[in-house]
Amino acid sequence: MKKILPALGVLLLAQLVFVGLIHVFLLVQGKNSPETLATLSRLPVIGGFFPEPEEVEPAPTAGDIQDEDMKRFLAEGDELFRLPKEIPRETVNEVLEAARSSRKRYEDLAAELQSELEALEIQKAQVLADRNALTQRIETLASSEQELEARWKELEARQRIVEAEEEKSYLRLGEIYARMSPDKAALVLKGMVPEEAARILAGIEPRNQGKIFDAMEIPVQVEIQKHMLKPAFRPAEGDSDNGAGKK
Repeated sequence: MKKILPALGVLLLAQLVFVGLIHVFLLVQGKNSPETLATLSRLPVIGGFFPEPEEVEPAPTAGDIQDEDMKRFLAEGDELFRLPKEIPRETVNEVLEAARSSRKRYEDLAAELQSELEALEIQKAQVLADRNALTQRIETLASSEQELEARWKELEARQRIVEAEEEKSYLRLGEIYARMSPDKAALVLKGMVPEEAARILAGIEPRNQGKIFDAMEIPVQVEIQKHMLKPAFRPAEGDSDNGAGKK
């Protein structure tokens, strides 16, 4: 008997050490889940050292919460919209029919507004197209105006060149007539158009002009001098000097 008791003590101590090592192992490995403890509690000998864990209700999922909220909402709606027994069914039908009629009017009005909106969009697109066309037309006209202005300036420059050449020609003719005798020059000039005769005489110095006029009849003198009095036929001071000098 004395030998059996120490042996039992050693055996019990070894059992406790073994159970402790299992607890440490499960804790270190992170395997001390309720399922593992439940399995160990069913083992013989050492199962008593691992009490079976109490069952814990799982936490509700998002779907469970939504289901509960829906049930509560339906219950509240049923309580809120429950019709009293004294309201006849005909009244309920009339209310429903009025609601359907209002909805139909709303849908018709929405369709009408949508049609008007589409028509406005079409008009807006047309206005934008017209504005773009008008802008392009304005740009084209502006470009044409610039081209015409450039062409006009070019023609004016060419006209000035022609007029300058024409003036030189009349000056040369004046030099020629100035070298002629007054009688001969008067005879040729009075046979010309008075305007051309005036332009030729405008390039001759006044002293020679007087001699040529003296050789003409009075009416011819008057007609030619009328044209010479015009600003366009008055010779520049330099031109008269040049004609006189060349003579």
